[in-house]
Amino acid sequence: MISYILDFLNPVSFWKNVVQCYRDVSNYQFYRKSISKLNTDGLLKEKGMRTDLLRRVYFVINLLPETLLAGSDVDLLERSRVTEAIAERNQVFMKDGLLEIIEADYRRIKTAEYYAYLVWIKYRWNSTISTWIKSILWISLLALAVVNYQIAVDAAKSSWEWYNQINN
Repeated sequence: MISYILDFLNPVSFWKNVVQCYRDVSNYQFYRKSISKLNTDGLLKEKGMRTDLLRRVYFVINLLPETLLAGSDVDLLERSRVTEAIAERNQVFMKDGLLEIIEADYRRIKTAEYYAYLVWIKYRWNSTISTWIKSILWISLLALAVVNYQIAVDAAKSSWEWYNQINN
């Protein structure tokens, strides 16, 4: 607990947290602009991908029902198909330098009439919630200190003026 408090009070760790949050925000803006550009240029549609309002890219991989006949290796076979599909579409993101700031995730969709995987690609945040909270708290405390210092200086000036008026 004490080490956590000391880490919070350490100005070097504060500065690192603020820089990390700033980089995350600027990288996210770059990601959104790049995905919007890819979408308007039609490169995503060529590869069968779409975007949502948060600029997450998604696509569906339809699997053949015969894949289920693979026995105990079904999971491995499905994951290899997903990995292949992601690898085919990586070139689109590599051109704009997005590979380092994105992550892919997938979910299996299996019903009586449908057998597929939904794959979505989104921005990978590097900073955690605690990093954001530390940065906001530090900035708030600094702003409060500056405001209180200014109030104290103004109070001292008015007290000094009042003291000078009485003594003159």
